[in-house]
Amino acid sequence: MLYSNGSSYMNEDRCLFGFCICPKEYYFNKNNDIHYNTTTLPMIEAIFYDLRSLRYIYCFIFILLALIGIINNIFSLMTFIRERIRYTICGIYLINYSICSLVLMILILTNIITVIYYDKYLFQLWSCYGYPYISLIMVYTSILISSVIAIEGVFYTCFNFDQFSQLKRPLIISFLSLIIVSISNLDKIFGRSLLIDQN
Repeated sequence: MLYSNGSSYMNEDRCLFGFCICPKEYYFNKNNDIHYNTTTLPMIEAIFYDLRSLRYIYCFIFILLALIGIINNIFSLMTFIRERIRYTICGIYLINYSICSLVLMILILTNIITVIYYDKYLFQLWSCYGYPYISLIMVYTSILISSVIAIEGVFYTCFNFDQFSQLKRPLIISFLSLIIVSISNLDKIFGRSLLIDQN
């Protein structure tokens, strides 16, 4: 990690143009409560605890990536809903997959709000409990849905399953995937504790 010359860690061999490179052990020992409790996601940690001059660059990159992802998922969703694919079983899975990805991209944008208003208790709670839980649910549900799409493709190819029959089945399987992932990740809420910096 980069630190300015004013930081408590000083080593002249590693300092250049007013910035010092600190060993990883120093960084994690100094910010142990942060790394293991409040902000375990590396991008939030990088924005909040790295050099202040780089915050605008981080925010720009976050906004750019999130906007690209949101536009991509909106176009995918529009395509899956308008075309004939929505009447197929895989089409239902693809619509659910796009919805999960869209929610995930919106969650990425909340990182910026979390960094700006991190001093407020509500955003600290969101950063500790809400964001990791919901983002993991969306990621794991998307993985399960993509696996089910692959399995359905094998059924169509090898066993001549009808693509247009039982459109309730993909909705039920997607909902069950969401429930299973939600229950299996409850430790992300109950296994964490919020440590508030008193400085």
